[in-house]
Amino acid sequence: MPIIASILQDLNTGSNPSAVSAAMLTASQRGSGGTWTVPKAGTSLIVDTATQNFNVPISISGVEYSNTKGFRSDFAVNSDYIQWALPSSSPKVTIGFFCNMGPTATAFANFDHAIIYGSGGDFLACSQRANGTVGIQAHTQVASSGSLVTIVPNTLYWITMKFDQANLLGTIRVYETSTWTLVGESTHPQRDSLNATLVQCGRCDAHVAFPAVFSYYYGLTIDTTGNTWPLGPNAASSYLNLTTVGAG
Repeated sequence: MPIIASILQDLNTGSNPSAVSAAMLTASQRGSGGTWTVPKAGTSLIVDTATQNFNVPISISGVEYSNTKGFRSDFAVNSDYIQWALPSSSPKVTIGFFCNMGPTATAFANFDHAIIYGSGGDFLACSQRANGTVGIQAHTQVASSGSLVTIVPNTLYWITMKFDQANLLGTIRVYETSTWTLVGESTHPQRDSLNATLVQCGRCDAHVAFPAVFSYYYGLTIDTTGNTWPLGPNAASSYLNLTTVGAG
């Protein structure tokens, strides 16, 4: 059974070492609607040639896709990400993507790898903490953050996120990519009963820490209905199988 979603960004028109652009993202989108931007002038985002193959395809409007390219983000540059504006706001949105996080322990260690924004300023961020124990937390406009899911830097994971306005709850699940075991889940209350409008992926934060490392992102998949959850692997089985065909 394929993964059902609204949008897949597989960067199929990109080539290494091209800089990622809004035009490239628009041409590479699987599915219709919405608007892509790369807000940072002189972006550091570079297409990565490592092709990730899915054992179970992703189905977009009845068409199945089995592989994806991705991009590399230089974490010496903050606020540098790709952004997709939904064609219309939605009360529940789920996303999924492969992520290899570069940052390890730093003096100021809080990096956001993906964010789903609501129309009122609330958000669900995939926030990486790297001060001591390295891990991922759900972070929203509500004070503090969710429980820490411990990860190993420079390791490929599948991350899936759910912005849920009706229940005012943000949820993140992290899976390792050999047996697709659930590494952990982090949840945190959301503040506003307002719909989701934007999805960002890359280094989404503006924090003043600039580690000389790269992070990698592949196969950003978005379900604007929020009906596919978790978006990606089935925790009970090897739902997807990852093979690296190239190296960036």
